[in-house]
Amino acid sequence: FKRVSNRAGLYFFVSGACPYCKEQAKIVHWFSADYGWNVISVARDFCTPEYPNCMVNPDLFTVFRATYTPSLFLIYRRSDNKPAIFPVGNGLTDYQTLKSRIFYYLKQLEEEKNQLLKTEFNPEKF
Repeated sequence: FKRVSNRAGLYFFVSGACPYCKEQAKIVHWFSADYGWNVISVARDFCTPEYPNCMVNPDLFTVFRATYTPSLFLIYRRSDNKPAIFPVGNGLTDYQTLKSRIFYYLKQLEEEKNQLLKTEFNPEKF
């Protein structure tokens, strides 16, 4: 997780009045502290001090199709600088489940990258 912290982060969709969001914030802080990941909180209504790097932007809920709070999305910057976006939490998600889901998508991205490397090299051309 630390190895990709410069390429990956979390979008954390919240509501200021959501009690589950406040509990999820503790888990998100813990993950961020352990691995150095950047977290951007997006509030539907208002921000509270529990939410890191918080902004009020209800339109982003539509863009990400975040219908529940809390919701978490993994954002990963690929080598071509295009973002890959994956939902990793919908509702209150415990620490281990969050790590497992993030690991699953990172593993998929790594396999995709390795597959691209395999197909880009053509020894017959040399």
